[in-house]
Amino acid sequence: MKHIVIVTISHQAKDVRLYYKLAKTLSQRYNVTILHNQDEVHSDDESINLVRLNIGNKLAFIGGVVGYLVTTKPEIVVIVEPILLTLTKLYPFTKYVYDCHEFFGLAQREKSADEFTQKRDSYIHTKLEKSTIPNLHACITVNEILTDHYSQLGVNTVTIPNFPIIKSRERLVESKRYDFIYLGGLSDARGIKEIIRAASEIKEETSNLKILIVGKEQIEGFSNETRELIKSLDLTKNIEIRSAVPYQEVAKLLAQAKCGICMLSPKTVRYKYALPIKLLEYLDAGLLVITNDFPYNKKIYNSSEGIFTSKFSVEDIASNMRKALLVEPTEAEQHQLRMREMIDSKYSWNLLEPLLLDTFDNLVSSSRRALMLAYFFPPLGGAGVQRPLKFVKYSKNLGWNIDTLTIKDTVFHSYDDTFLKEINSDILRAGSWDIMSIL
Repeated sequence: MKHIVIVTISHQAKDVRLYYKLAKTLSQRYNVTILHNQDEVHSDDESINLVRLNIGNKLAFIGGVVGYLVTTKPEIVVIVEPILLTLTKLYPFTKYVYDCHEFFGLAQREKSADEFTQKRDSYIHTKLEKSTIPNLHACITVNEILTDHYSQLGVNTVTIPNFPIIKSRERLVESKRYDFIYLGGLSDARGIKEIIRAASEIKEETSNLKILIVGKEQIEGFSNETRELIKSLDLTKNIEIRSAVPYQEVAKLLAQAKCGICMLSPKTVRYKYALPIKLLEYLDAGLLVITNDFPYNKKIYNSSEGIFTSKFSVEDIASNMRKALLVEPTEAEQHQLRMREMIDSKYSWNLLEPLLLDTFDNLVSSSRRALMLAYFFPPLGGAGVQRPLKFVKYSKNLGWNIDTLTIKDTVFHSYDDTFLKEINSDILRAGSWDIMSIL
């Protein structure tokens, strides 16, 4: 089987929402390896090989990846983060696919509270993309806006939204312990403090209000800020905060809640152009939902009266929380049936698998093969070998595999074995009838 390597430098090896899902689909036809630098884990799928490069430094990790690629020579390498685009320059002997699930340049602004750091990191990522994009063979994006962006940069781009895997999820029946639940990253941009303040607005109107917030803080110290806010508003008995849980536990937590909240700050521009996977996961679990009134979500929130759209304000969120609490059980059941039918028919990852497999099949089969005849070729040295050497080297970027027919040992004025390290193709050597070969 052909070998595909997926490389990540900042995500968990089994990030089911992202590339592990990609790997499971590709493993139907390919030998798939995920290279990562996070905690050691074991794959639950024998066809997916998880390889941890035990290197903490990012630059050293990239060097380790190059070493792995040199050794294994995969047909395709899938890049998950922008910094890994440097691989296209460091090891140009394979095909690269950029799995772009967001506007990474804009996303960098959320990782620091310092404005200078935000602008610097965003600038670096944007420049890095532009300088390496020409080396890509394909790009996978999650929406049409990103597809248009990379298509205009000249990349063969296909839209494969980040929909949930339906068959892998058990639809559990659990007692409802929570009125509301939030699952995801913890930051100001995710509306966590607005949710807490909205809970304070309705606490006196609702007996025994219960809210569960689960996730990993995206800016250091945010969890402590959140707990202090909860304490100051006297909500410690109403709101529970947990750190991020394994993906396998998510379905059980969702089954224990009545309504999921997905409120994203409109100040974060990229949120307006994305369909949050947590929104789809809430709906697949049969939850009522409170979410933004972003136009991009319109097809979703027009599908059921159990989806409450809200402006990003404490007052509006509180108003919609009141509405959700008034939904009768029979109405909630009807909403659940409608949403599961919608997810199964329109927003399931299973519907996208044929397109993904076709995309990679075309990439694997698109290489064309040619034979070049060249008298002067490495390990011969000097200026005369440069043209045929570089022709073989860079033709690979255009989808051509060039094998070379050249001479066997001969007498020459210079030799350089290092030239052979620049190429990864077959070299055929034959005898020649000339005076130098006789010598």
